[in-house]
Amino acid sequence: MSGSIYAPQSSPNATSFPPLAAGFSKAVEFISTKKDIQQRADRICGIRNRLEIGLREICPEVKVLGSLAPRLANTSLVVFPEIEGEMLVHRLLGDGIIVSTGAACSNGADSPSHVVVAMGIDYSIAKNALRVSLSNTATMAEIDRLLGSLKAILADL
Repeated sequence: MSGSIYAPQSSPNATSFPPLAAGFSKAVEFISTKKDIQQRADRICGIRNRLEIGLREICPEVKVLGSLAPRLANTSLVVFPEIEGEMLVHRLLGDGIIVSTGAACSNGADSPSHVVVAMGIDYSIAKNALRVSLSNTATMAEIDRLLGSLKAILADL
């Protein structure tokens, strides 16, 4: 097979084709065990829970959407009463914190999150949604910084 990326058919073993062996070795490095994946999810879930507890301490009226349902460990979707999510997005961005008002696929949309509306939340309340997505490297210090910024913003209103 001329021009193939695979080892020649006449080769007795794959190790005679070093690029293929090196690529396979690198791919194996990225594979996580199920236990590793669960440990990372548990860690991120703990950080997300800290965020939500902190939000409720700052603003007891905040609603955490989907908190009683199975959901992604790294995502929190909250609704602040009487505070437009878009305003919070812009104010937090001024502090170097990136959040959104809805799903990543609706970035830049002027209307409330279609996800929030699909959950049966009234349009007038859905516009107050704020979505926080955590990376797998998120830290408690970053959550504390986000909470501190939000506390200052809410006190300023």
